[in-house]
Amino acid sequence: MSSFTHTDLSSTLSSCPDSPNCVHNSYEVSSDLDTLYTHTEQALQITGASSILRIEGGFDAVYTIPVFGWKDDVSIRFTKIDSSNTHFDIRSASREGYYDLGVNNRRVKKILKAIQTKLNN
Repeated sequence: MSSFTHTDLSSTLSSCPDSPNCVHNSYEVSSDLDTLYTHTEQALQITGASSILRIEGGFDAVYTIPVFGWKDDVSIRFTKIDSSNTHFDIRSASREGYYDLGVNNRRVKKILKAIQTKLNN
């Protein structure tokens, strides 16, 4: 069974500003890089990303908030640790406003849960 283990390893993504509308976490996951790419793209689709860009080392995605149309950016980066373990960075941040009412934190949890479900099937 594959799971995410929170880690303090150096991140490849920028830190969050000093505001509650951004979340940034780093994990180690028991998965090879190719499998993680596939399941992460599927998780971004399942969780409602309005656009997904696969880049070298990960993904950049945009989520559009219903009703208001505000956009939030999600960045995910992978670093191969060894043949069966990968460092996983995820950052979700609102483009506008100061407060997000916990939207970005819930989004990150949904993305991670969707990836973990795919990995464990």
